[in-house]
Amino acid sequence: MGTMVELSLGNLSVDWGKNAFYTDHLSLFQEQDIRKVISADAGDGLDKDKHTLARRLRDVVPRLRLLGYTLRAAREEYESLADTLTGDDEEFPSFDDLLTTLCRVEIRTVSPEYEGDHSFGEFFREEIGPRLQIDDLFKDNRSSWSFAEIMENFHPWHVLTMLAQNPANLDLVVAWDYFAHMDNGWSKPEEFRPVLKPEERFLIVTEGSSDSKVIRKGFDLLRPGVSDFFYFIDMEDGYPFSGSGNLASFCRGLMKIGIQNKTIILFDNDAEGVSKQTALQNAACPVSLRIMRLPDLPDLYAVRASGTSGESVDDINGKAASIEAYLDFTWNTTRPAMVRWTNYVEPLNAYQGALESKTFYVREFLGLRGTTDGYDTSKLEVVLETILGVSESIAEAHPARSR
Repeated sequence: MGTMVELSLGNLSVDWGKNAFYTDHLSLFQEQDIRKVISADAGDGLDKDKHTLARRLRDVVPRLRLLGYTLRAAREEYESLADTLTGDDEEFPSFDDLLTTLCRVEIRTVSPEYEGDHSFGEFFREEIGPRLQIDDLFKDNRSSWSFAEIMENFHPWHVLTMLAQNPANLDLVVAWDYFAHMDNGWSKPEEFRPVLKPEERFLIVTEGSSDSKVIRKGFDLLRPGVSDFFYFIDMEDGYPFSGSGNLASFCRGLMKIGIQNKTIILFDNDAEGVSKQTALQNAACPVSLRIMRLPDLPDLYAVRASGTSGESVDDINGKAASIEAYLDFTWNTTRPAMVRWTNYVEPLNAYQGALESKTFYVREFLGLRGTTDGYDTSKLEVVLETILGVSESIAEAHPARSR
């Protein structure tokens, strides 16, 4: 029979394995997701700590997307499996029909009781299919047997992605139950400590150390559920790529060596940054590398500025929006934000600007101890969401494989 390791959503078993043969789902979780609950079936009438990893589906979905498991990726894998594993005379439900069926299931009401042992293909056919009412999609039994083989090979993270399309499922708990596996000596607790693999993480390279510190703090503060996916250049001995010119040169070097690591080059949204990003747009870029800049924002359309012609109110998007412009201009100060125009950038026919008191804005943000009431993070939230969108596009092209 063997010792089972099961991934479930509510009462529905999504993936199963036993003994030394099971799927690694650690990347869906973080350290704080380790749960210890009391199990009354530990034997000898004694209770025992039962270890699982658990978090709600709505908190798993952002991690799935950064691992490359989107609805489009699910469709592509399903259709590929259907083409590869089936005969010409067999008919299977379309991806859209399968999605509709999965999202119609009331997962809270399905039976949590499963038979103990099944061979390959039988578990889906005898346990999961009936719970999902899959047989209603088939005209003949032969096709349903082949479909079970497709679903046994269909990645369970795609299944979670599909189930997440039903809002009613988002508050259900995704649990990876490994207690029996560990208790029977097949594994040790440290083997189930959640940690991302190096190839699943994203390197973000910015124009300066302040950019990296602010973005790192932003993820830790505002997106803690995915902050472990991102890492930055080690700044212990000084930041090596200060300025848009050095960052552009570094980017060209990465292109030449065909870097395989998932990497994001992030320029400021100022005249120099736009100029360098534009110059790199037509370069041959590895699919694992993306070049972006800080986003344009309506909040930056009208900022006080000073130059040779005096003071004015200007749109600083694409001309003077470094990372500090995405912080709160009003926190702990009554002094209005001011941009000072500096050098002229000929390719763009525009002046480069810089926000005055930049270090003050950075220092105040980095000094926050939590999501402090009154601090406006709305601009920084857009930055983080933009980075997440770019990261997801990289991951979708290079999905993580947990098998």
